[in-house]
Amino acid sequence: MASPADIPAARTAQRVTDLTAELNAVRLTLNKVREAAFGGLDQAEAFAVIRRTLGDNWEHTQVPGRMFDLMRDRDFSGKSGTGRVAEGFVFEDGTVVMRWLSNRASTNIYASVEDVIEVHGHGGATQVVFR
Repeated sequence: MASPADIPAARTAQRVTDLTAELNAVRLTLNKVREAAFGGLDQAEAFAVIRRTLGDNWEHTQVPGRMFDLMRDRDFSGKSGTGRVAEGFVFEDGTVVMRWLSNRASTNIYASVEDVIEVHGHGGATQVVFR
């Protein structure tokens, strides 16, 4: 039988075991959320995975803004170059602000990421890559 001095130690050990299990569960949940957010899924798919992972009652939750880089494989115009040619931000309502990184930098506003791709996609030579 445990002595009275051993009871608090046993309770502490059990509490540490319980907290460790809870922290591991949180770690696994956060890993799933991180994989969804940064694993290459499009925004709608990522948000659906995050909803399923974290639980229900998300119907009124807004998708947070996201940063992106505009990456260009080929420069048909000869003006913007290749590689990372612009950086941008998509607001929760879908509006995009994009800053060109060229010597004559400018900032543009678009209604959506789809508009950015339509205007600057050059038939697949340019991609929006979310950070």
